[in-house]
Amino acid sequence: MRCLILDGHSRAALESAQALGREHMEVFAAATGPHCLLFHSRYLAHKFILSDQSDQEFLNWLAEMDARHMFDLIIPSTEVSLRRLMALDECDERRTKAVISSNQSLEAALSKDRTMRIATEAGIAVPGFSLHTSTDDVLPTDQFPAVLKPVRSKVLVNGRSVALEVTIAKDKRTRDRRLRELLAFGPVLEQRYIRGVGIGLEFLFERGQCKWYFAHERLHEFPLTGGASSYRKSIVAPPEILNSSIRMLERLSWHGVAMVEFKQAENGTFYLMEINPRLWGSLALSIDAGMNFPLGLLNMATKKELAPQPPYRLGYCTRDLVNDVEWIKDNLRADHADPLLMTRPRFQSFAEYLRLFSGRESWDHFDLHDLGITCASIATIVRRYSKILALKARSLIAKPKFSRHHSAVTRALKEGEVYPRNILFVCFGNICRSPIAEAIARQTITRCAVASAGLHEKNGRPVAAPILAAGAARGLDLSKCFSQQLTQALVSESDLILPMDRKIFKIMSERFPSAMSRSTLLGCFAQRPILDIEDPYLMQPAQVEEVVGKIEEGVAGLRRFLSEL
Repeated sequence: MRCLILDGHSRAALESAQALGREHMEVFAAATGPHCLLFHSRYLAHKFILSDQSDQEFLNWLAEMDARHMFDLIIPSTEVSLRRLMALDECDERRTKAVISSNQSLEAALSKDRTMRIATEAGIAVPGFSLHTSTDDVLPTDQFPAVLKPVRSKVLVNGRSVALEVTIAKDKRTRDRRLRELLAFGPVLEQRYIRGVGIGLEFLFERGQCKWYFAHERLHEFPLTGGASSYRKSIVAPPEILNSSIRMLERLSWHGVAMVEFKQAENGTFYLMEINPRLWGSLALSIDAGMNFPLGLLNMATKKELAPQPPYRLGYCTRDLVNDVEWIKDNLRADHADPLLMTRPRFQSFAEYLRLFSGRESWDHFDLHDLGITCASIATIVRRYSKILALKARSLIAKPKFSRHHSAVTRALKEGEVYPRNILFVCFGNICRSPIAEAIARQTITRCAVASAGLHEKNGRPVAAPILAAGAARGLDLSKCFSQQLTQALVSESDLILPMDRKIFKIMSERFPSAMSRSTLLGCFAQRPILDIEDPYLMQPAQVEEVVGKIEEGVAGLRRFLSEL
Protein backbone atom coordinates (compact mmCIF):
# COMPACT_ATOMS: atom_id res chain seq x y z
CA MET A 1 0.00 0.00 0.00
CA ARG A 2 1.16 3.52 -0.76
CA CYS A 3 0.91 6.77 1.18
CA LEU A 4 1.78 10.32 0.12
CA ILE A 5 2.72 12.64 3.00
CA LEU A 6 2.62 16.36 2.22
CA ASP A 7 4.52 19.10 4.10
CA GLY A 8 7.40 16.74 4.92
CA HIS A 9 9.14 19.40 7.02
CA SER A 10 6.47 19.16 9.76
CA ARG A 11 6.75 17.02 12.91
CA ALA A 12 3.42 15.33 12.17
CA ALA A 13 4.68 14.32 8.71
CA LEU A 14 7.76 12.63 10.13
CA GLU A 15 5.80 10.76 12.80
CA SER A 16 3.26 9.65 10.18
CA ALA A 17 6.02 8.35 7.90
CA GLN A 18 7.60 6.34 10.70
CA ALA A 19 4.26 4.99 11.97
CA LEU A 20 3.16 3.85 8.51
CA GLY A 21 6.63 2.70 7.47
CA ARG A 22 6.69 0.35 10.43
CA GLU A 23 3.47 -1.13 9.01
CA HIS A 24 5.38 -1.87 5.76
CA MET A 25 3.69 0.82 3.69
CA GLU A 26 5.50 2.39 0.75
CA VAL A 27 5.88 5.99 1.90
CA PHE A 28 6.20 8.96 -0.47
CA ALA A 29 6.85 12.44 0.94
CA ALA A 30 6.91 15.98 -0.46
CA ALA A 31 8.68 18.97 1.09
CA THR A 32 9.51 22.51 0.02
CA GLY A 33 13.28 21.99 0.07
CA PRO A 34 16.03 19.38 0.29
CA HIS A 35 16.92 20.14 3.93
CA CYS A 36 14.11 18.10 5.44
CA LEU A 37 14.59 15.79 8.43
CA LEU A 38 12.09 13.29 7.02
CA PHE A 39 14.35 12.77 4.00
CA HIS A 40 16.82 10.97 6.34
CA SER A 41 14.27 8.27 7.23
CA ARG A 42 14.80 4.67 6.15
CA TYR A 43 11.02 4.32 5.90
CA LEU A 44 10.88 6.85 3.05
CA ALA A 45 10.73 5.20 -0.37
CA HIS A 46 10.35 8.29 -2.59
CA LYS A 47 10.81 12.02 -2.01
CA PHE A 48 9.64 15.06 -3.94
CA ILE A 49 10.86 18.65 -3.62
CA LEU A 50 8.16 21.22 -4.35
CA SER A 51 9.03 24.90 -4.33
CA ASP A 52 7.26 28.09 -5.42
CA GLN A 53 4.19 26.32 -6.76
CA SER A 54 0.86 28.04 -7.17
CA ASP A 55 -2.17 26.26 -5.76
CA GLN A 56 -3.22 25.11 -9.23
CA GLU A 57 0.27 23.89 -10.08
CA PHE A 58 0.27 21.88 -6.87
CA LEU A 59 -3.12 20.31 -7.64
CA ASN A 60 -1.98 19.44 -11.16
CA TRP A 61 1.16 17.80 -9.73
CA LEU A 62 -0.92 15.89 -7.17
CA ALA A 63 -3.27 14.59 -9.87
CA GLU A 64 -0.32 13.44 -11.98
CA MET A 65 1.41 11.69 -9.04
CA ASP A 66 -1.79 10.01 -7.90
CA ALA A 67 -2.53 8.75 -11.41
CA ARG A 68 0.99 7.37 -11.65
CA HIS A 69 1.33 5.79 -8.18
CA MET A 70 -2.30 5.15 -7.11
CA PHE A 71 -1.96 6.29 -3.49
CA ASP A 72 -4.12 4.65 -0.85
CA LEU A 73 -3.74 7.55 1.62
CA ILE A 74 -2.79 11.23 1.29
CA ILE A 75 -1.85 13.12 4.47
CA PRO A 76 -1.95 16.95 4.51
CA SER A 77 0.35 17.64 7.46
CA THR A 78 -0.08 21.42 7.69
CA GLU A 79 -2.75 24.00 7.04
CA VAL A 80 -1.04 24.97 3.76
CA SER A 81 -1.70 21.66 2.00
CA LEU A 82 -5.06 21.24 3.76
CA ARG A 83 -6.29 24.50 2.25
CA ARG A 84 -5.02 23.47 -1.17
CA LEU A 85 -6.98 20.22 -0.96
CA MET A 86 -10.06 22.24 -0.02
CA ALA A 87 -9.99 23.66 -3.56
CA LEU A 88 -10.90 20.21 -4.89
CA ASP A 89 -14.50 19.17 -5.38
CA GLU A 90 -15.82 17.45 -2.26
CA CYS A 91 -16.45 14.28 -4.27
CA ASP A 92 -12.90 14.25 -5.67
CA GLU A 93 -11.12 10.94 -5.09
CA ARG A 94 -8.03 12.67 -3.73
CA ARG A 95 -10.08 14.33 -0.97
CA THR A 96 -11.45 10.90 -0.10
CA LYS A 97 -7.91 9.57 0.15
CA ALA A 98 -6.98 12.52 2.38
CA VAL A 99 -9.85 11.74 4.79
CA ILE A 100 -10.86 15.37 5.39
CA SER A 101 -14.15 17.01 6.32
CA SER A 102 -16.40 19.16 4.18
CA ASN A 103 -15.22 22.70 3.41
CA GLN A 104 -17.97 24.10 5.60
CA SER A 105 -16.72 22.12 8.61
CA LEU A 106 -13.06 22.86 7.88
CA GLU A 107 -13.68 26.60 7.51
CA ALA A 108 -15.48 26.60 10.86
CA ALA A 109 -12.46 24.97 12.52
CA LEU A 110 -9.85 27.07 10.72
CA SER A 111 -11.58 30.36 11.55
CA LYS A 112 -10.91 31.14 15.21
CA ASP A 113 -13.88 33.47 15.63
CA ARG A 114 -16.32 30.91 14.15
CA THR A 115 -14.83 28.24 16.40
CA MET A 116 -15.52 30.41 19.45
CA ARG A 117 -19.13 31.02 18.38
CA ILE A 118 -19.79 27.33 17.69
CA ALA A 119 -18.29 26.42 21.09
CA THR A 120 -20.49 28.98 22.84
CA GLU A 121 -23.57 27.54 21.14
CA ALA A 122 -22.48 24.06 22.31
CA GLY A 123 -22.22 25.27 25.91
CA ILE A 124 -18.40 25.16 26.04
CA ALA A 125 -16.64 27.87 28.05
CA VAL A 126 -14.50 30.24 25.97
CA PRO A 127 -12.40 33.23 27.01
CA GLY A 128 -14.21 36.54 26.57
CA PHE A 129 -13.48 37.72 23.04
CA SER A 130 -14.08 40.41 20.43
CA LEU A 131 -13.42 40.40 16.70
CA HIS A 132 -11.52 43.25 15.04
CA THR A 133 -11.68 43.71 11.27
CA SER A 134 -9.98 47.12 11.04
CA THR A 135 -8.24 49.61 13.30
CA ASP A 136 -11.41 51.74 13.22
CA ASP A 137 -13.43 49.20 15.26
CA VAL A 138 -10.79 48.70 17.98
CA LEU A 139 -12.17 50.00 21.28
CA PRO A 140 -10.01 50.92 24.29
CA THR A 141 -9.60 48.32 27.01
CA ASP A 142 -8.05 48.16 30.45
CA GLN A 143 -8.03 44.34 30.61
CA PHE A 144 -4.44 43.20 30.31
CA PRO A 145 -2.83 40.94 29.39
CA ALA A 146 -4.84 40.44 26.21
CA VAL A 147 -4.36 37.65 23.66
CA LEU A 148 -4.37 38.67 19.99
CA LYS A 149 -5.06 35.80 17.57
CA PRO A 150 -5.20 36.25 13.79
CA VAL A 151 -8.42 34.59 12.59
CA ARG A 152 -6.24 32.71 10.10
CA SER A 153 -2.86 31.55 11.33
CA LYS A 154 -1.37 31.39 7.80
CA VAL A 155 -1.86 33.83 4.93
CA LEU A 156 -0.42 34.15 1.43
CA VAL A 157 1.77 37.21 0.84
CA ASN A 158 3.28 37.62 -2.63
CA GLY A 159 2.63 33.92 -3.24
CA ARG A 160 4.47 32.87 -0.07
CA SER A 161 2.78 31.36 3.00
CA VAL A 162 3.39 33.56 6.05
CA ALA A 163 2.65 32.33 9.59
CA LEU A 164 1.00 34.88 11.89
CA GLU A 165 1.88 34.42 15.54
CA VAL A 166 -0.41 34.81 18.52
CA THR A 167 0.63 37.76 20.71
CA ILE A 168 0.13 38.34 24.44
CA ALA A 169 -0.14 42.09 24.86
CA LYS A 170 0.83 43.26 28.34
CA ASP A 171 -0.07 46.91 27.83
CA LYS A 172 -1.92 49.37 25.58
CA ARG A 173 1.14 50.28 23.50
CA THR A 174 1.91 46.65 22.62
CA ARG A 175 -1.77 45.94 21.92
CA ASP A 176 -2.18 48.90 19.56
CA ARG A 177 1.07 48.25 17.69
CA ARG A 178 0.46 44.52 17.26
CA LEU A 179 -3.17 45.01 16.20
CA ARG A 180 -2.05 47.39 13.45
CA GLU A 181 0.49 44.81 12.26
CA LEU A 182 -1.90 41.85 12.29
CA LEU A 183 -4.90 43.68 10.85
CA ALA A 184 -2.85 44.34 7.72
CA PHE A 185 -3.30 40.61 7.00
CA GLY A 186 -6.92 40.09 8.08
CA PRO A 187 -9.32 40.03 11.07
CA VAL A 188 -7.96 39.51 14.58
CA LEU A 189 -9.64 37.84 17.56
CA GLU A 190 -8.88 39.48 20.92
CA GLN A 191 -9.34 37.22 23.95
CA ARG A 192 -8.99 37.43 27.69
CA TYR A 193 -5.75 35.80 28.84
CA ILE A 194 -6.26 32.50 30.68
CA ARG A 195 -3.42 31.25 32.82
CA GLY A 196 -3.42 27.50 33.24
CA VAL A 197 -2.47 24.08 31.90
CA GLY A 198 -2.83 23.13 28.24
CA ILE A 199 -4.99 20.06 27.57
CA GLY A 200 -5.36 18.49 24.13
CA LEU A 201 -8.07 16.05 23.04
CA GLU A 202 -7.32 14.20 19.81
CA PHE A 203 -10.07 12.53 17.77
CA LEU A 204 -10.69 10.30 14.80
CA PHE A 205 -14.21 10.78 13.42
CA GLU A 206 -15.98 8.90 10.65
CA ARG A 207 -18.89 10.71 9.01
CA GLY A 208 -19.86 12.57 12.18
CA GLN A 209 -19.28 9.69 14.60
CA CYS A 210 -16.45 9.55 17.13
CA LYS A 211 -14.36 6.40 16.69
CA TRP A 212 -11.18 7.12 18.69
CA TYR A 213 -10.10 9.71 21.24
CA PHE A 214 -6.89 10.46 23.13
CA ALA A 215 -5.95 13.08 25.74
CA HIS A 216 -2.70 14.71 26.79
CA GLU A 217 -1.42 17.43 29.11
CA ARG A 218 1.27 19.88 28.06
CA LEU A 219 4.19 19.86 30.48
CA HIS A 220 6.55 22.18 28.58
CA GLU A 221 5.43 24.77 26.02
CA PHE A 222 7.94 26.48 23.77
CA PRO A 223 8.24 29.43 23.85
CA LEU A 224 7.54 29.97 27.54
CA THR A 225 4.77 32.46 26.74
CA GLY A 226 2.83 29.58 25.20
CA GLY A 227 3.16 27.53 22.04
CA ALA A 228 3.72 24.00 20.82
CA SER A 229 4.44 21.37 23.47
CA SER A 230 8.03 20.17 23.67
CA TYR A 231 7.15 17.74 26.51
CA ARG A 232 3.76 16.20 27.24
CA LYS A 233 2.06 13.22 28.89
CA SER A 234 -1.00 11.08 28.22
CA ILE A 235 -3.91 11.47 30.64
CA VAL A 236 -7.46 10.28 31.21
CA ALA A 237 -9.74 12.46 29.09
CA PRO A 238 -11.66 14.79 31.44
CA PRO A 239 -15.31 13.69 30.92
CA GLU A 240 -16.80 17.20 30.82
CA ILE A 241 -14.63 18.37 27.91
CA LEU A 242 -14.54 14.98 26.20
CA ASN A 243 -18.32 14.89 25.91
CA SER A 244 -18.66 18.56 24.92
CA SER A 245 -15.90 18.22 22.28
CA ILE A 246 -17.61 15.18 20.80
CA ARG A 247 -20.91 17.08 20.66
CA MET A 248 -19.23 20.03 18.94
CA LEU A 249 -17.53 17.84 16.30
CA GLU A 250 -20.75 15.90 15.78
CA ARG A 251 -22.53 19.19 15.03
CA LEU A 252 -19.85 19.84 12.40
CA SER A 253 -20.38 16.34 10.92
CA TRP A 254 -16.65 15.88 11.33
CA HIS A 255 -14.70 13.40 9.24
CA GLY A 256 -11.03 12.57 9.84
CA VAL A 257 -8.71 13.76 12.58
CA ALA A 258 -8.89 16.83 14.81
CA MET A 259 -7.34 18.11 18.00
CA VAL A 260 -9.46 20.24 20.32
CA GLU A 261 -7.28 22.40 22.57
CA PHE A 262 -8.29 23.60 26.02
CA LYS A 263 -6.72 25.60 28.81
CA GLN A 264 -7.59 24.51 32.35
CA ALA A 265 -7.58 27.65 34.47
CA GLU A 266 -6.34 27.74 38.06
CA ASN A 267 -9.95 27.52 39.30
CA GLY A 268 -10.44 24.25 37.36
CA THR A 269 -12.56 25.66 34.52
CA PHE A 270 -11.76 24.38 31.02
CA TYR A 271 -11.71 27.02 28.27
CA LEU A 272 -11.65 26.14 24.57
CA MET A 273 -8.64 27.58 22.74
CA GLU A 274 -9.01 26.24 19.19
CA ILE A 275 -9.68 23.27 16.90
CA ASN A 276 -6.72 21.93 14.93
CA PRO A 277 -8.30 20.18 11.90
CA ARG A 278 -5.31 18.01 10.96
CA LEU A 279 -2.63 15.83 12.53
CA TRP A 280 -0.91 17.64 15.39
CA GLY A 281 2.71 18.34 16.32
CA SER A 282 2.60 16.09 19.41
CA LEU A 283 1.44 13.09 17.35
CA ALA A 284 4.41 11.06 18.67
CA LEU A 285 2.76 10.81 22.09
CA SER A 286 -0.48 9.17 20.92
CA ILE A 287 1.43 6.73 18.66
CA ASP A 288 3.97 5.74 21.32
CA ALA A 289 1.21 5.42 23.94
CA GLY A 290 -0.67 2.96 21.74
CA MET A 291 -2.97 4.92 19.39
CA ASN A 292 -1.77 4.94 15.79
CA PHE A 293 -3.88 7.72 14.26
CA PRO A 294 -2.14 7.58 10.82
CA LEU A 295 -3.00 3.87 10.62
CA GLY A 296 -6.59 4.74 11.54
CA LEU A 297 -6.67 7.23 8.65
CA LEU A 298 -5.36 4.52 6.32
CA ASN A 299 -8.15 2.16 7.34
CA MET A 300 -10.74 4.86 6.73
CA ALA A 301 -9.24 5.82 3.35
CA THR A 302 -9.27 2.19 2.21
CA LYS A 303 -12.79 1.53 3.56
CA LYS A 304 -11.60 -0.96 6.17
CA GLU A 305 -13.51 -1.30 9.40
CA LEU A 306 -11.95 0.66 12.24
CA ALA A 307 -11.06 -1.17 15.43
CA PRO A 308 -13.03 0.02 18.47
CA GLN A 309 -11.47 2.61 20.79
CA PRO A 310 -7.95 1.25 21.50
CA PRO A 311 -6.64 1.44 25.08
CA TYR A 312 -3.62 3.69 25.58
CA ARG A 313 -0.93 3.98 28.23
CA LEU A 314 -1.63 6.63 30.86
CA GLY A 315 1.14 8.78 32.31
CA TYR A 316 3.36 8.10 29.28
CA CYS A 317 5.53 11.05 28.13
CA THR A 318 7.21 12.06 24.90
CA ARG A 319 9.72 14.83 24.34
CA ASP A 320 10.62 16.89 21.28
CA LEU A 321 14.29 16.92 22.23
CA VAL A 322 15.44 19.56 19.71
CA ASN A 323 12.97 22.16 21.01
CA ASP A 324 12.99 20.95 24.61
CA VAL A 325 16.70 21.71 24.94
CA GLU A 326 15.76 25.28 24.01
CA TRP A 327 12.94 25.17 26.56
CA ILE A 328 15.37 24.02 29.29
CA LYS A 329 17.72 26.88 28.43
CA ASP A 330 14.92 29.47 28.54
CA ASN A 331 13.44 27.99 31.73
CA LEU A 332 16.83 28.32 33.44
CA ARG A 333 17.10 32.01 32.52
CA ALA A 334 13.44 32.98 32.98
CA ASP A 335 11.90 35.04 35.75
CA HIS A 336 9.82 32.35 37.49
CA ALA A 337 7.78 35.06 39.22
CA ASP A 338 6.43 36.29 35.86
CA PRO A 339 2.82 35.01 35.66
CA LEU A 340 2.87 35.11 31.84
CA LEU A 341 5.70 32.59 31.56
CA MET A 342 4.91 28.86 31.72
CA THR A 343 7.95 27.93 33.77
CA ARG A 344 8.54 24.84 35.89
CA PRO A 345 10.91 24.20 38.83
CA ARG A 346 14.43 24.06 37.41
CA PHE A 347 15.61 20.97 39.29
CA GLN A 348 12.41 19.09 38.49
CA SER A 349 12.83 19.84 34.79
CA PHE A 350 16.28 18.21 34.77
CA ALA A 351 15.11 15.29 36.91
CA GLU A 352 12.33 14.56 34.41
CA TYR A 353 14.94 13.33 31.95
CA LEU A 354 15.42 10.29 34.20
CA ARG A 355 11.94 9.14 33.21
CA LEU A 356 13.46 7.89 29.95
CA PHE A 357 15.13 5.03 31.87
CA SER A 358 11.84 3.95 33.46
CA GLY A 359 10.33 2.96 30.12
CA ARG A 360 7.60 5.60 30.47
CA GLU A 361 9.12 8.17 28.13
CA SER A 362 10.32 8.31 24.52
CA TRP A 363 11.70 11.07 22.31
CA ASP A 364 9.97 12.28 19.17
CA HIS A 365 11.26 10.61 15.99
CA PHE A 366 13.93 8.56 17.84
CA ASP A 367 13.70 5.00 16.49
CA LEU A 368 16.39 2.31 16.73
CA HIS A 369 15.22 1.07 13.32
CA ASP A 370 15.46 4.59 11.85
CA LEU A 371 18.89 5.75 12.97
CA GLY A 372 19.20 8.28 10.15
CA ILE A 373 16.56 10.43 11.85
CA THR A 374 18.05 9.92 15.30
CA CYS A 375 21.53 10.93 14.15
CA ALA A 376 20.21 13.90 12.15
CA SER A 377 18.23 15.16 15.21
CA ILE A 378 21.28 14.96 17.47
CA ALA A 379 23.39 16.63 14.77
CA THR A 380 20.86 19.49 14.64
CA ILE A 381 21.29 20.13 18.37
CA VAL A 382 25.09 19.90 18.14
CA ARG A 383 25.23 22.26 15.14
CA ARG A 384 22.87 24.74 16.76
CA TYR A 385 24.83 25.06 19.97
CA SER A 386 28.23 24.84 18.29
CA LYS A 387 27.16 27.72 16.08
CA ILE A 388 25.90 29.75 19.06
CA LEU A 389 29.14 29.19 20.97
CA ALA A 390 31.25 29.98 17.90
CA LEU A 391 29.29 33.18 17.23
CA LYS A 392 29.68 34.29 20.84
CA ALA A 393 33.40 33.56 20.77
CA ARG A 394 33.87 35.45 17.49
CA SER A 395 31.78 38.33 18.80
CA LEU A 396 33.91 38.63 21.95
CA ILE A 397 37.06 38.64 19.84
CA ALA A 398 35.67 41.08 17.27
CA LYS A 399 34.03 43.53 19.66
CA PRO A 400 37.20 45.46 20.64
CA LYS A 401 38.22 45.73 16.97
CA PHE A 402 34.86 47.15 15.85
CA SER A 403 34.67 49.35 18.93
CA ARG A 404 38.01 50.91 18.01
CA HIS A 405 36.92 51.36 14.39
CA HIS A 406 33.62 52.93 15.49
CA SER A 407 35.47 55.32 17.79
CA ALA A 408 37.79 56.31 14.95
CA VAL A 409 34.87 57.01 12.57
CA THR A 410 32.87 59.01 15.11
CA ARG A 411 35.98 60.90 16.30
CA ALA A 412 36.74 61.92 12.70
CA LEU A 413 33.18 63.23 12.34
CA LYS A 414 33.45 65.19 15.59
CA GLU A 415 36.78 66.70 14.61
CA GLY A 416 35.78 67.40 11.01
CA GLU A 417 34.38 70.71 9.86
CA VAL A 418 31.68 69.19 7.61
CA TYR A 419 28.42 67.85 9.08
CA PRO A 420 27.47 64.41 7.64
CA ARG A 421 24.65 65.53 5.34
CA ASN A 422 24.19 62.21 3.51
CA ILE A 423 23.64 58.99 5.46
CA LEU A 424 23.33 55.58 3.80
CA PHE A 425 21.97 52.39 5.46
CA VAL A 426 23.12 49.11 3.91
CA CYS A 427 21.88 45.52 4.22
CA PHE A 428 21.96 42.56 1.87
CA GLY A 429 18.70 42.80 -0.08
CA ASN A 430 17.48 46.33 0.73
CA ILE A 431 14.01 44.89 1.39
CA CYS A 432 14.12 44.43 5.19
CA ARG A 433 16.58 46.13 7.52
CA SER A 434 17.92 49.11 5.57
CA PRO A 435 14.57 50.42 4.21
CA ILE A 436 12.95 50.49 7.65
CA ALA A 437 16.12 52.04 9.13
CA GLU A 438 15.88 54.72 6.43
CA ALA A 439 12.19 55.33 7.19
CA ILE A 440 12.77 55.56 10.95
CA ALA A 441 15.71 57.93 10.42
CA ARG A 442 13.61 60.18 8.14
CA GLN A 443 11.13 60.55 11.00
CA THR A 444 13.69 61.51 13.62
CA ILE A 445 16.79 62.93 11.87
CA THR A 446 15.86 66.08 9.99
CA ARG A 447 19.20 67.69 9.17
CA CYS A 448 20.41 64.87 6.90
CA ALA A 449 19.50 63.27 3.59
CA VAL A 450 18.88 59.59 4.26
CA ALA A 451 18.97 56.67 1.81
CA SER A 452 19.37 52.91 1.79
CA ALA A 453 20.80 50.26 -0.52
CA GLY A 454 21.70 46.58 -0.64
CA LEU A 455 24.35 44.24 -1.99
CA HIS A 456 21.78 42.20 -3.97
CA GLU A 457 22.15 42.91 -7.67
CA LYS A 458 18.41 43.07 -8.44
CA ASN A 459 16.76 46.49 -8.26
CA GLY A 460 13.06 47.28 -7.84
CA ARG A 461 12.07 44.57 -5.34
CA PRO A 462 9.31 45.58 -2.85
CA VAL A 463 9.83 45.60 0.90
CA ALA A 464 9.17 42.22 2.55
CA ALA A 465 5.64 41.79 3.97
CA PRO A 466 6.64 41.43 7.68
CA ILE A 467 8.66 44.66 7.44
CA LEU A 468 5.72 46.41 5.75
CA ALA A 469 3.58 45.39 8.73
CA ALA A 470 6.22 46.48 11.27
CA GLY A 471 6.50 49.83 9.49
CA ALA A 472 2.73 50.30 9.35
CA ALA A 473 2.53 49.73 13.12
CA ARG A 474 4.90 52.69 13.50
CA GLY A 475 3.07 54.92 11.06
CA LEU A 476 5.61 54.30 8.28
CA ASP A 477 4.42 53.59 4.74
CA LEU A 478 7.04 51.41 3.06
CA SER A 479 4.80 50.29 0.19
CA LYS A 480 6.48 52.72 -2.21
CA CYS A 481 10.02 51.66 -1.28
CA PHE A 482 11.89 49.49 -3.78
CA SER A 483 15.36 48.00 -3.56
CA GLN A 484 18.45 49.49 -5.16
CA GLN A 485 21.94 48.02 -5.43
CA LEU A 486 24.85 49.60 -3.61
CA THR A 487 27.05 51.32 -6.21
CA GLN A 488 30.25 53.33 -6.21
CA ALA A 489 28.21 56.45 -6.94
CA LEU A 490 26.06 55.95 -3.82
CA VAL A 491 29.14 55.26 -1.72
CA SER A 492 30.91 58.37 -3.02
CA GLU A 493 27.90 60.59 -2.24
CA SER A 494 27.60 59.37 1.36
CA ASP A 495 29.26 61.02 4.36
CA LEU A 496 28.32 58.18 6.73
CA ILE A 497 27.60 54.58 5.70
CA LEU A 498 25.92 52.20 8.15
CA PRO A 499 25.98 48.46 7.33
CA MET A 500 23.75 46.20 9.44
CA ASP A 501 26.18 43.41 10.29
CA ARG A 502 29.80 42.31 10.10
CA LYS A 503 29.27 40.24 6.96
CA ILE A 504 27.98 43.29 5.06
CA PHE A 505 30.84 45.33 6.51
CA LYS A 506 33.41 42.79 5.28
CA ILE A 507 31.98 42.65 1.75
CA MET A 508 31.94 46.44 1.61
CA SER A 509 35.58 46.60 2.74
CA GLU A 510 36.48 44.37 -0.23
CA ARG A 511 34.38 46.24 -2.81
CA PHE A 512 34.74 49.80 -1.55
CA PRO A 513 37.92 49.96 0.58
CA SER A 514 38.16 53.74 0.37
CA ALA A 515 34.76 54.12 2.07
CA MET A 516 35.64 52.28 5.28
CA SER A 517 36.82 55.42 7.07
CA ARG A 518 33.19 56.64 6.70
CA SER A 519 31.54 53.31 7.54
CA THR A 520 30.55 51.80 10.89
CA LEU A 521 27.98 49.31 12.12
CA LEU A 522 24.58 50.85 12.91
CA GLY A 523 24.30 48.72 16.06
CA CYS A 524 27.42 50.36 17.50
CA PHE A 525 25.33 53.51 18.09
CA ALA A 526 22.96 51.64 20.43
CA GLN A 527 23.29 52.28 24.17
CA ARG A 528 24.41 48.66 24.48
CA PRO A 529 26.42 48.25 21.26
CA ILE A 530 25.29 45.45 18.92
CA LEU A 531 27.65 44.10 16.29
CA ASP A 532 25.07 42.27 14.16
CA ILE A 533 21.46 43.21 13.47
CA GLU A 534 20.23 39.93 12.00
CA ASP A 535 18.48 39.61 8.66
CA PRO A 536 14.76 39.03 9.49
CA TYR A 537 13.79 37.84 5.99
CA LEU A 538 12.57 34.36 7.03
CA MET A 539 11.83 35.14 10.67
CA GLN A 540 8.51 34.91 12.51
CA PRO A 541 6.68 38.19 13.36
CA ALA A 542 7.88 38.26 16.99
CA GLN A 543 11.50 37.84 15.83
CA VAL A 544 11.01 40.52 13.17
CA GLU A 545 9.78 42.87 15.88
CA GLU A 546 12.93 42.17 17.93
CA VAL A 547 15.14 43.00 14.92
CA VAL A 548 13.23 46.23 14.21
CA GLY A 549 13.65 47.14 17.89
CA LYS A 550 17.44 46.83 17.49
CA ILE A 551 17.29 49.05 14.42
CA GLU A 552 15.29 51.63 16.39
CA GLU A 553 17.94 51.55 19.15
CA GLY A 554 20.70 52.08 16.60
CA VAL A 555 18.91 54.99 14.90
CA ALA A 556 18.10 56.58 18.28
CA GLY A 557 21.78 56.41 19.22
CA LEU A 558 22.75 57.87 15.84
CA ARG A 559 20.33 60.76 16.40
CA ARG A 560 21.87 61.45 19.83
CA PHE A 561 25.35 61.41 18.33
CA LEU A 562 24.41 63.80 15.50
CA SER A 563 22.74 66.20 17.94
CA GLU A 564 26.09 66.61 19.71
CA LEU A 565 27.99 67.59 16.55
